[in-house]
Amino acid sequence: MVGVSGSIPVAPTISGHIRSALPVRPLGWRRAFALHPSGAAAGCARLPRRCMLAPGAAMMARREGWTLPEHQFRGRREDQRLVTGRGRYTTDNNVERQAACSFVRADRAHARIVRVGIEAARKQRGVIDIVTGADLVAAGWKTPPVLSFFKGVGGSSLKIPFRAGLAHDRVRFVGEPVAIVVANSPYAARDAAESVAVEYEELPV
Repeated sequence: MVGVSGSIPVAPTISGHIRSALPVRPLGWRRAFALHPSGAAAGCARLPRRCMLAPGAAMMARREGWTLPEHQFRGRREDQRLVTGRGRYTTDNNVERQAACSFVRADRAHARIVRVGIEAARKQRGVIDIVTGADLVAAGWKTPPVLSFFKGVGGSSLKIPFRAGLAHDRVRFVGEPVAIVVANSPYAARDAAESVAVEYEELPV
């Protein structure tokens, strides 16, 4: 059974529940209006010109061949090329003699870094360089600048903690970068990264 509020049809959704007709809002208001269940174009024509259909209702409308209101979202345009292997990504853009890198990441939540063994990785074919947190500190790494400078409660200044590019002395979360391997190909970089041996001392979490 279809309820009617003014000139706006109220219809069962795909799940079978009744949606209430709500006042029309400008385009971009994403509260949904359900379609007329009979599938008649007239049912859709009675929907306000500048309303949005729920994604589920819009999908049902496309499947049934119903007429969608003007400005209604009709699906993503990029899916076809992405699922058929025709998409292009950042790694598809290559230049001559470019290098690649792979990160060595922490495999524990909280630990002290005792040693980062990179000797075996350096001997791997195609490796250009390996950088660790200690290398960044020795090079004078500075914390990247923040984008916002505003006063806090009572006029207090924004606190800017030191943020290392790579973990130094301690790791604080699983996946934190510990070292970066630079090589002449992504495969060589990944292979060498697997040869980096990091010795940890567990700390309380």
